[in-house]
Amino acid sequence: MDIKFGKVMNKTMPLGASSSVWNGDITILLPYSAIPEMFSTYSDMSGKVVTYASIFHVRAENHAKAYEEITKYLSNGEFGGGASSSVYDESEARESERTLLLVIDIFSYGFIILISLISVANVFNTISTNINLRRQEFAMLKSVGMSGKGFQKMMNYECALYGLKGILYGVPVSCLISWFMYSVMAGGEDLGYIFPWQGILISSVSVFLVVFATMLYSMRKVKKDNTIEALRNENI
Repeated sequence: MDIKFGKVMNKTMPLGASSSVWNGDITILLPYSAIPEMFSTYSDMSGKVVTYASIFHVRAENHAKAYEEITKYLSNGEFGGGASSSVYDESEARESERTLLLVIDIFSYGFIILISLISVANVFNTISTNINLRRQEFAMLKSVGMSGKGFQKMMNYECALYGLKGILYGVPVSCLISWFMYSVMAGGEDLGYIFPWQGILISSVSVFLVVFATMLYSMRKVKKDNTIEALRNENI
């Protein structure tokens, strides 16, 4: 049978059609009127000639109404003379998937934000308490001649150590957890692991920002302390 090609479509294809070639097969798009000529026919038990086609894809502005009308039409037995048929509403399925993904995103990001706030509060409380307990130590360093610039360098060095220690412990553990989640979700299929370097970079920068911000806030009180009074009071 001769087929006249009107256009070759490599990128933009109708809904449900694929332009990929699989095992030598080529996707050919034909109008509905070409079914009797292009597809094979057979007779059912009553002798009625039935035209066979595997899949039809229908595009409609109101997918719900189209789904209802097609289902009603098929249920009347007017299509295919009793041949098996089913209708699948792809638009409704996609809307359900989008709704499910939205719910998952809300719970996931909500959990991440909650854990992040708890972590930030924990870091803030730990560093602030540490600074307050060392106010006498800082006053002693100032009394022996440490300048304000040298004192600031020392605290910056401590901040860097705090951040690096957290990253050295956190990054390997997070990579292991990420690989474990990938292994579970992949289910033995070779989907390709994508290293979450962007998330690790954002987390690392956030750790240093939180540590330095907390340190600056705590050091504001220390800088205002009277050196003599701080050395006298051991309970500060």
